[in-house]
Amino acid sequence: MLSDNTFDTYPFITSQDNFIPMEKLLKVLGQEHVLEVLEFIQAHGKANFKDLKGLTKHPASVSRALRKLKDRKLIERAVLNDERRSVEYTLTDKGKCLVPIIEELKEIEDS
Repeated sequence: MLSDNTFDTYPFITSQDNFIPMEKLLKVLGQEHVLEVLEFIQAHGKANFKDLKGLTKHPASVSRALRKLKDRKLIERAVLNDERRSVEYTLTDKGKCLVPIIEELKEIEDS
């Protein structure tokens, strides 16, 4: 379970440079395919768009989820081999901090 000081330890809340208000963070996490994308990247360490578009029948929604996560600095986008089409996504430190919180929220949802 989340303790009273759990949120004090996460940089996406405590660091002024990376601050995301909780309301905005929850709004982003609640958007279509955002959690699936985060979980896929976390489980595999990295992902490309081809991997992620298999999560849904609508690749545009994966693109939107990636954009939202990148805008919030929860994932990084790296272009490989100087080809714009060859892109890899990884979790940032801030994105990695969300993993245990998401797991805790899922436990609450399942109980």
